[in-house]
Amino acid sequence: MEIKNYTIKDIARMAGVSAGTVDRVLHNRGDVSASSREKVRQVLDAIHYQPNMFAIGLAAKKRYRFICIIPYYIEYDYWHSVAQGIDRASQELKPFNVSIDYLYYQHANEDSYRKACIRCRDTEVDAVLIAPNFREETELLTSYLEGQGIPYSFIDFNIEQTHALCYIGQDSRMSGYIAAKILMNHYRKGEEIVLFLNNQKNCPAEIQMQRRLEGFIQYLSEIEENPKIHDVVLDKEDTAANRERLNLFFCRTCTSCARCRFQFTRIPSGRLPARDTFSDERIDRI
Repeated sequence: MEIKNYTIKDIARMAGVSAGTVDRVLHNRGDVSASSREKVRQVLDAIHYQPNMFAIGLAAKKRYRFICIIPYYIEYDYWHSVAQGIDRASQELKPFNVSIDYLYYQHANEDSYRKACIRCRDTEVDAVLIAPNFREETELLTSYLEGQGIPYSFIDFNIEQTHALCYIGQDSRMSGYIAAKILMNHYRKGEEIVLFLNNQKNCPAEIQMQRRLEGFIQYLSEIEENPKIHDVVLDKEDTAANRERLNLFFCRTCTSCARCRFQFTRIPSGRLPARDTFSDERIDRI
């Protein structure tokens, strides 16, 4: 059912009063007789009147400031796409006196994240969007925001024990599970699987990556008894080292290759599929 937008003139006509009387009733100001006030109230109830908060904000010339706490990013990085979406929303909200600013932190760097959270607490703000990185620092920030009555939401990672307005993101474990399911549609018995991982995969801040990996391995464990999995650990900050590591990895002439002077190291993983890790940290030189 379409909801009609009523103007003050529409309400005045329906109530049989002047537009000025309706305005005074709506804003609770000036002298209005009891009978006129009742007529206006009856019409407001009949049309299920709801005040337009945006219009009220514009009339009051109130400005709203939103803060987004996200990691530093490079062009075409994951967070670059997120920031583009935020910037688009910022343009759409400009007519409503909403401005959006960023506080950046170095991903997986606890001190950098802590400083961003402190800057947020020291800033006059109306709402906050947080990409959580370290639980303790995040809970300190959200506790402060709740004490100040400032709403906040999470993006990319959710901390369930808080009182965020909402969470924008995916179920990380399930996304890894589904990724493995799609991959295994093309898998043939005896083939080897390669996982290209971030060099910070074991960092406490990389909860998303760890959950995705858990989901991925879970699916493999369910359908294949013991597939061979190689972890190729890359550093997104060091393109040259990554190129060298990939060249060495794809030198597949033998398990222990004299040409590349590296050999794979078997990592026991309990009930999980056997995995080899290919990185500066886990490769034994011959």
